[in-house]
Amino acid sequence: MQETILYLDNVTVSFDDGFKAIDNLSLYVKTNELRCIIGPNGAGKTTVMQLITGYLQASQGRIIIDQLSSSDNLLTIQKKIGYLPENNPLYYDMTPYEYLTFIATIRLLIKYHLNIL
Repeated sequence: MQETILYLDNVTVSFDDGFKAIDNLSLYVKTNELRCIIGPNGAGKTTVMQLITGYLQASQGRIIIDQLSSSDNLLTIQKKIGYLPENNPLYYDMTPYEYLTFIATIRLLIKYHLNIL
């Protein structure tokens, strides 16, 4: 039996104006499974990703990632997640590919430089 790696249980996201971006969403992803989140603009795809990455907290419900509750283990969970949105958050003029290449280059330079010292 496959282990559930991601579980959203009756998750709701409400904003101060009363708008519900997500209303009682439940889903799971098992190890080695691939799931896609698709829908039109405004359907809540980005909100779901913000919940999973811990950028946004659910108004109700629970999120379990790798058997850990996101409400109690956020930092540990965030260390396990790699997420690059369509527009990276630091350099708006770079595409995701350019941003990843930039970061990889900097990390290699830092590693190389530290090995010389």
